[in-house]
Amino acid sequence: VNSVFRVAGLKLIAPAMRALNGSRGCMALTLTVYFIQTTWLGFARRSWQFWLVMPTFALKLLQTQTLQSVMVNEGSKAGLGQAQMRAMVDNLQQIVTIASPLLWSNVYAWGVRCGIDGAFYWVVSVMTLLQLLLSRYLPIDVDG
Repeated sequence: VNSVFRVAGLKLIAPAMRALNGSRGCMALTLTVYFIQTTWLGFARRSWQFWLVMPTFALKLLQTQTLQSVMVNEGSKAGLGQAQMRAMVDNLQQIVTIASPLLWSNVYAWGVRCGIDGAFYWVVSVMTLLQLLLSRYLPIDVDG
């Protein structure tokens, strides 16, 4: 079901980029929605509460596309070609693929031990809020 909402998000990318005045506006919107989404999931205890938040996953694809455009722009400014950027991103994804389960399983286990069911989602919420604040206040020209 999550994939259905992400595919629906494909139709939102170009109009959203225009309506939100480029990458900075898209990042602000998608990070804010993701913060609300993960905070909601941290409190969710019933299945309908999980289903209620599913349509917001359509914006996740917009965030992914925005990040990719920012990386390509910054990479070309640094003198890197697209193939070099793609290789570096792929290498980083491999490291994250190995490290993520170790980190998140420990966060989940800690939450269960402490009786905090939504600890995993709350940690993601805090990290998303930090990313939102950094993207807002760091002097990065995201639109070229």
